[in-house]
Amino acid sequence: MEKLSTSEVQEVLTEVPLVIRGLLDENHQLKEKVAGYERNAHAHRIASMMEEKGHDPDQQYGEKVAGLLEDPSRDLRVVEEAIRMEAPALKLASVSEDEMGHGASALEDYLLGG
Repeated sequence: MEKLSTSEVQEVLTEVPLVIRGLLDENHQLKEKVAGYERNAHAHRIASMMEEKGHDPDQQYGEKVAGLLEDPSRDLRVVEEAIRMEAPALKLASVSEDEMGHGASALEDYLLGG
């Protein structure tokens, strides 16, 4: 085994705090990056649940994801639980009319007096 001189040991010991700080900073940055990816994946899961339940049908999928990620302090677990507890949206009826006052189906024509 090779022995280090006192000056070599001192040189190594002066570099250790810098290396450790660098590693801690890198570790912190990577944790933030992973947390961002996990939050994004969670928002996509919630948006999928919203789509399945018919929640806010006027918004596109991407708009729902963006809305969920808009506020970083929002607890997505609470939002997910609320969506999970929400009953599916039911579309009970709709009426369409073209420019001539005729409906899209025979029933709509009859109801519109056409």
